[in-house]
Amino acid sequence: MERLELNMFDRLVSRRPAETLDPRLLVVTIDSDFIRSQPTTNRLSSVSDEVLGETMAILQTHNPRVIGIDLFRDFPGETEQIANQLSEPNVIAIAQHSDKSTGTPGIPPPPEVFSPEGVGFSDLVVDLDGTVRRQLLVMEPPVGSPTTSSLSISLLATAK
Repeated sequence: MERLELNMFDRLVSRRPAETLDPRLLVVTIDSDFIRSQPTTNRLSSVSDEVLGETMAILQTHNPRVIGIDLFRDFPGETEQIANQLSEPNVIAIAQHSDKSTGTPGIPPPPEVFSPEGVGFSDLVVDLDGTVRRQLLVMEPPVGSPTTSSLSISLLATAK
């Protein structure tokens, strides 16, 4: 019955009216065209330290309440600018908890993040049919996880 119920749930969700955008939020995305346009020298992730640092500096000029970085960065920044930007008190970053059932070791947050309270997890629950229908907001970090965060990045961003 579960497959039938999930199928019906998916159909009902797809029929609801489109949600309006919140004018208080700005979402900066990185798409595949942007990633391909980045020079590959001195780049350890999808975006170079220089570009991320410049982008964050521009965002900081608008005095945002919070800047959420939804990029896995488990390595120290190579420039002073990115290190300074990631250590700002209004910046939150993501990490991923370890999962012993799948053997996934998890991903630690960027080392420059201001405090442990500036890290939210981004773990997902995948249903049996491979679809993500739920978002975890709170979870107890597993023993040995690279982060001690018990709040998701989305909950942490709304709490600031």
